[in-house]
Formats: sequence, C-alpha cells, structure tokens
Amino acid sequence: MHVCELRIHDGAPVGSKMTMNEALEQQVRKSKNCFGQLEPDIDWFDFDTTRSIFVTRSIVPFAGLESDKATLHLMCPSNQMNSVSFTIQITRKNRHPPQFSLEEYHFYAPVSLPIGAEVGRVVVVDHDPVVYNSQYQLVLLGKQKQFSVEKNGSVIVKAPLNGLPLYRSTRLRLLAIDFGSPQLFSSVNLTITPVTVSEMKEIRVNVANSKYQIYEWDGPDYGIADRVRITVQRQGNVIYEKEVDGHQNIHMAQMPLQSASDYTLRLTAIDVDGETPSDEHRFSVLHRVLQCDGVCSGGGLPMCYNGKFHRVEQYNDDDGLHCLCFDGYSSAQCEHKESCKAEHAVDVYGEIDWPRISVNETASVLCPFGSDGERIQRICRWDRKQQLAIWEAVADHDVCRKQSSVLVHLGVLANYAEKSANSVSGVEAVQRFISTMLSYQHLLQMSLLPTLILRLLSTLFK
Repeated sequence: MHVCELRIHDGAPVGSKMTMNEALEQQVRKSKNCFGQLEPDIDWFDFDTTRSIFVTRSIVPFAGLESDKATLHLMCPSNQMNSVSFTIQITRKNRHPPQFSLEEYHFYAPVSLPIGAEVGRVVVVDHDPVVYNSQYQLVLLGKQKQFSVEKNGSVIVKAPLNGLPLYRSTRLRLLAIDFGSPQLFSSVNLTITPVTVSEMKEIRVNVANSKYQIYEWDGPDYGIADRVRITVQRQGNVIYEKEVDGHQNIHMAQMPLQSASDYTLRLTAIDVDGETPSDEHRFSVLHRVLQCDGVCSGGGLPMCYNGKFHRVEQYNDDDGLHCLCFDGYSSAQCEHKESCKAEHAVDVYGEIDWPRISVNETASVLCPFGSDGERIQRICRWDRKQQLAIWEAVADHDVCRKQSSVLVHLGVLANYAEKSANSVSGVEAVQRFISTMLSYQHLLQMSLLPTLILRLLSTLFK
C-alpha cells in the first residue's frame, strides 16, 4: 500500500492550502461528500470538508519538524466511514513548476488506432532538487471522451476514433501539477487531429554535405501514403521541397547548401483524404564528401552514401548509378557536356554571330571590321550558382576595330577628299573610302553611309 503524505512549506501563511501526495489525494477523492475529522486534534491545520482540502489555521510551528502522523476519518452516508492515516511533513518552499519540453503539442491520430494505443507522448521536467517537489501529475482538460493521459506523458486512446470527422482538429489543454508546497503547475495546448494515414517513421539523414543530400524513412504504421512531400528548411525558410511516390523510402537531393547545423527535414504523408506531417528533424550539413569506388564517365566522380551493412557505396536508384559531376557536365553518369547556345550579338565591334560551343571552350570569330583576318574570342563557362552554361562578356581589347573608330576614319577620308577634290591625293582618298566600305559589309547597313557617299560622289564629279 502506498504511503499517504501531507506537506506544507515552512513559513506558510495562515489559510494556505496544504499539498496531498498522489496516494492521499486518491483516498480523499474517493470519499467526496463525506464529513472529515482529524485524530488527534491538531491545532495548526484542519480539513475543509466543503472543498476536500487541508488548510493551515495558524503559522506553521517551525522548520525541520520531524514527520508527525495523523488520521483522517471520513464519515459518509449510510453509516460508512473511511479512515486514512498519513504523515505530516514540513518542507522547503517549492519554487520550480514542472515544464513541458514544447510550447505546444500536435498529435495525428489514425482513426484505425485500437483502444489503449498511444497517440503521442509529452515530455515534462521539473528542475527542483527536492524529490517530492519535482514529482508531478498530468491532467487533460476539455470536452472529449476519446483520449486520456498517462503519468508517463502518453496520450492514450480510450474510445473508438472512427466516428470523428477526418482532419478536423480537437484542441485540449494539458496541465502538469507537482506535489510540492505550494503546488505549482504549468499548462500547454494539445491538438489532436484524426487522420487516415499516420506519419512517416524512422526519418534519417544518410548524407548531408554541401553538394548533395540523401534522406531515408520508413512507411507509416497505419494507412497507405499515395505521395510523400520532402521539405527542407533553414531559419524558417523553405529551401527545398519535392513530392515523390508514396512507395519510395529514399531520396537524393542535389542542393548546394552551406555548411551549418540549423537545417530541418519534414516528411508529409499524403493520401486522398488529407496530409499528415512528421515532426521536424534537425540535421547538419558538412563540407566533407564521402569517397567510394564506382562507375562514372570522365565527367564526374561516384556519388557515395552509407549503404547496407554500414558500407560506403555508390548511390543507385531507378535512374541508375549516380555520379557527382564536374562543372559543365550533367546526367546521372555525367556523360553529357553542357554548352552555350548560339547567339547573335550587337556591340561596339558590330554584329557578331557566336556559334554553339561546349563549356570551358573558347569561340573565335572574324572581327566585323577586320581587314587582316583579325579574330575576336569569347569563353563559354559554367555558372555554379545558376547551374547552367553562360557566355562570358567579350574582353575589351584592341584586336577588333570598333564601329565608332571606323566611322571616324571614313569621315576623315570624306573631308579630305572634299577639300582636295582636284588633286591626285583627293581621288586616292575617295578610292580608299570605297574599297574600305566594300571590305566591311556591315558598313552597308550603317545610317551615316548614304550621307558620306553622296558627299564623295558630288565631290568626285564636280
């Protein structure tokens, strides 16, 4: 039989409620509506029959009083009497209420759960160094008949759930009350949602480095998931989200992540009736990349993960063996080399048609205004941030003549020819102008040429 105890802290004022331990409280609760009488008659506290509590009538005698004993006689209707013996303890003042590990709890209860099954579990801690001050009980508040809470924090099914509306949440309040003096408590919101598919189990991060990540999980205990949504967050922001087939239990994401420890992973089981998310699982991203033997083309190295029997091996899925590609290569085996698209550009050098070339190669084309076969070059490079091939800007150099310099040159020739129209040198200037114009086909499309030509022809045939 459990020992019944009554506690009060030293220095408690008159009228203070005394604390019954769990065993004494159960005995008193069983005898409600009964008249209580103490034996022996103790002058500094009494039993309040109306409220079924013990209350001090004077200042507590002194601290450190050795445990004393008393008996409460509960006289009930039909000449029934229940006598409960208990010890009296004067304790240190209770200063630490029990604390829940979370600010609120949300459990998803499959409607197929049998009576007695656990829906979820809350965690409570009390940091008071005194043992009896750190003991606590849990009380579930709210109008409902389907759930109860056990002393170990388990929320249990106590009535069938199949009559509850699916995915419509029930909001309850959960109290944690300790047995110190004075009694302290804390409370937390508890939400329970009836579902048809339970959450994914045994969620784990196999590999998480700055180049790729591999996630694993087990299927739900109840129901069948049609799809699974994978969500990765950092500091509250979604940085990756993808839905996969419900029968899948491993997924590889190739995200360039920073090395840090504040990432979270959540898996959501989805069926025709609704969605059931898992708890958030924290994980860290490391810079180190696993190494293993494998099969790849010359464009990459094996993508490794922790396989069966704790062996590091090359990752393999429906797309085959995977490799970690070098910049500019793609596909599972890294055999495809990316390229920059053909481009028609207009810049200070004139109009240029750049051909399609592969990453890390250099295109070389004739200068639009080059008389000696000068060529202009441009590099196709891989942009890691955008993960695509892009053209670099054309380097500013003096190999190709700019449109503006050609126009200036032709303008000078035209002016000279106009001033020296009757001389041999003037005629030669006109000749140079026309030969230059014919060698630079792009000049035929320039808006200033008609004006220059008219000036030269009028000068030549004066």
